[in-house]
Amino acid sequence: MRVRFFDSHCHIQDEAFTNDLEGVIRRASDAGVERMLCCGTEESDWPRVLDLAGKYPVVKPAVGLHPICAARADSCWLERLRTNLRLVPAAVGEVGLDAAVEKPDMSEQEQMLRDQLAVAADMSRPVSLHCRRAWGRLVDLLKSIRLPERGVVIHSYSGSPDLVAELVRIGPVYFSFSGSITRPSNRRGRASLPCVPADRLLIETDAPDIPPILDDGSESARPNEPSRLPIVAKAVATVLGENVEQIAAVTWRNACLVFGD
Repeated sequence: MRVRFFDSHCHIQDEAFTNDLEGVIRRASDAGVERMLCCGTEESDWPRVLDLAGKYPVVKPAVGLHPICAARADSCWLERLRTNLRLVPAAVGEVGLDAAVEKPDMSEQEQMLRDQLAVAADMSRPVSLHCRRAWGRLVDLLKSIRLPERGVVIHSYSGSPDLVAELVRIGPVYFSFSGSITRPSNRRGRASLPCVPADRLLIETDAPDIPPILDDGSESARPNEPSRLPIVAKAVATVLGENVEQIAAVTWRNACLVFGD
């Protein structure tokens, strides 16, 4: 039986793929990647994300404002997000908190995240969530709100192993691992992975970013593509002592439960 994969977070709307999008989709299909969540990051790319989802059945759409866009948002962005979500059964994402950017306004980021999570909860939409160097703030925020029943997926999880259990207790929080898990220096990721319950595990490429490390120790070519998801699955399987087929099946089931099949 053919092994199938679900890339739970990528950005194929990125201009890096403009000249070879058909090739990107074809190579993903050849690699067994039968679904991919294409995540918007700012209003200007929402139409492209939705257009790709309408054109390619393999693409599931997500629209939202990334935390680095907080300072650029106008007063009407939230209503426009609601309008898009009423028109299309999309997820909400990529949203989150990022304290690693230069001079972050964390209060502004937190309010934007609260607003988007509230929309997701009200409209019963899943969420793809970004977090960098703001784990304490994120935990406190998630504890203080009603989470979307469909779930919140923390993409490219980089938090501590101890934090996994705390996040699981909060509600339907899932953990997605990217090509960073293939890097020898990512000891935290390899320590966190076994702490994730099997029914909360997902995998992703975050294409065009985070190209995985190949078996020979070299970094795969940029831009990264969804077709390289099996490399991530193999690394996850190695850490967990499973085989790739098991990881593909578990993460496919979980991703379909959250984002739909």
